[in-house]
Amino acid sequence: MRELALAALAKGRGRAAATPITPQADPMAPIVIDLPLRTPLYNQWVRMHFRSRMRYCRAVAVQIAIHASRRPDEPLQQCRITVERFSTQKPDRDGLWGSLKALLDALQPKSKTHPYGLGFIVNDSSSCIAELTPTHVPGSEKRTRVTIEPL
Repeated sequence: MRELALAALAKGRGRAAATPITPQADPMAPIVIDLPLRTPLYNQWVRMHFRSRMRYCRAVAVQIAIHASRRPDEPLQQCRITVERFSTQKPDRDGLWGSLKALLDALQPKSKTHPYGLGFIVNDSSSCIAELTPTHVPGSEKRTRVTIEPL
């Protein structure tokens, strides 16, 4: 659409605009993040060296920043988050819930306790996240899909 508008202006059709036409993102549209990595399960997370955890948290934040479909102007006050973890074996319930730690830390605003925060959500409490659903998707791909739906 933007290319058509700019082409019409170049040919002399339409009125000249001071700035190019850009489509506005719908603030209520879901944010989809396809990460090319699996989140470590709770037992793996607990047994990681603290430096490995920091490296992993940084890597998750970088991947979210790269692969997010869009970023909200302000952290979302209320949302619904669905996390789909692709793996060959189905993890136990504790492991699946524990795998969300680094992911939720990266979605919060940057602070002393969240040095790699990106500011997608205000915090990870139940007052902000109305519904958090981690699911297992059978498959051999190493990836995680996060869907954040503003409420």
